[in-house]
Amino acid sequence: MKKTILILLILVLFSSFIPFNSPLSEDIVPPKGFTFSKNYQRIPVILDKTTYYAYQIENKEGEQKVKGWLIVDKENKTVSDQSAYTKLALAATVTKYIEGNPDISTIMKTDLDMLHNLEWKMALYEVSQSRIKTVSSLIGAMETGKPPLGAFEEAVGMVSIVPQVVAIELSDKYLEEFTNWMANTLYEILIKTGEITGDIDSNINIFKFLGVFQSIIKKGVLISAKKGIDSYNESYDILKNHTGPWSYQDAQEFLEGYTKGKAKAVAYSSWYLRLIPHNSNMWLNIGLTVWDNVVKQVLPGGMSNPADAIRKFVPLFIKIVKESPDKFLYNQVEEDIKNMSLLLNILRLYYDTSIKDSSASRTYDAIFGSLKGVLSVSSNPKDAKVYINGDYKGTTPINITLAPGNYNVKITKEGYEDYIKTTNIKAGESINISATLIKRQATVEIFIPYRKGDKWGFCDRNKN
Repeated sequence: MKKTILILLILVLFSSFIPFNSPLSEDIVPPKGFTFSKNYQRIPVILDKTTYYAYQIENKEGEQKVKGWLIVDKENKTVSDQSAYTKLALAATVTKYIEGNPDISTIMKTDLDMLHNLEWKMALYEVSQSRIKTVSSLIGAMETGKPPLGAFEEAVGMVSIVPQVVAIELSDKYLEEFTNWMANTLYEILIKTGEITGDIDSNINIFKFLGVFQSIIKKGVLISAKKGIDSYNESYDILKNHTGPWSYQDAQEFLEGYTKGKAKAVAYSSWYLRLIPHNSNMWLNIGLTVWDNVVKQVLPGGMSNPADAIRKFVPLFIKIVKESPDKFLYNQVEEDIKNMSLLLNILRLYYDTSIKDSSASRTYDAIFGSLKGVLSVSSNPKDAKVYINGDYKGTTPINITLAPGNYNVKITKEGYEDYIKTTNIKAGESINISATLIKRQATVEIFIPYRKGDKWGFCDRNKN
């Protein structure tokens, strides 16, 4: 009898160390057509210091198996708020990914060692062609940090759901950030220091610009690469120091650095290495393109109004880079970012309920479909951006499916005042918001000339 009791105690204690396969509560019922998966049950996840539990459920539709999360609180009450559900599903997805990748910490350490050990040197000729070829091939091999085969198999038929523009948008974001830095730096060096005058056609000005631009673009790419490395390093530190259940905040910060940080680090490191070799024809080609299509367009106004010049510089530079990526050696950057962000796109399918027909949205709809309402937003003029509780949803006209609750709706369009409204969505209800946007009024300052003795001056019409 004592032996039997001892065995039972050992089994109870041992089972407490297997949280992802613990017995299911009879109070938790999967939605119709779904069953509980064999693994990843009762995963503890934290949101706002409160612990919840995630259960992986699955449903086979034809040849495709949909896997998602059923999330409950400590009283086994199902979490229905869509925003909270998405955040908790993200934490559960990160937990599953890390538990399914026992070598992830080693892979990240290898990546970071490789990136930190690159010979980051600005001087020409210091990195030989063979060295660049070797390092570039090593960076290409860093794609070993892909999701496990099972994740790809689970996502069959869903990868196409994630729009390719996700990677393009990420690339555009990084390019805009890089260009903003470059525009400000160019202004400081070329105009503020007096290196460039208002004479656009001066050969001396062109030669000065070509010399400065070559150093600035390389330094800017180097800074961007190191920012990506720092972000990836922060993600590694989160993983290395993490203990216990994953909170939404830690999981979200880890995922950002692990995917976006790595994408930026690899893409811009590769771009920097391709820019190092001295090729006078290449730099002349790049420099003259920027001079003719950007600098000449903004320089005259930039002498008197630098803020306006910088504002114009950014979209002009981005435009010519996107139109001639091979000329700027930028075509590989977008390809690198697309490859590196593949993991982010796949993982999003399991927690982002806003992606139509993804595992996350199908699971959420199966559990709470009858609870949702529809918000239809239109505007005059159309094509205005719509934000729900601060999250960008698309442009007008648009229909948005939302769980019951109060929502802050903001509609914005350049040149118009923001339209802000709070609305309440009820289960099965359709709400329409039609906004007539008001044009922003321009501010005009009028100064009146006056004469005092032999001197002329100007005064504000509102002052004596």
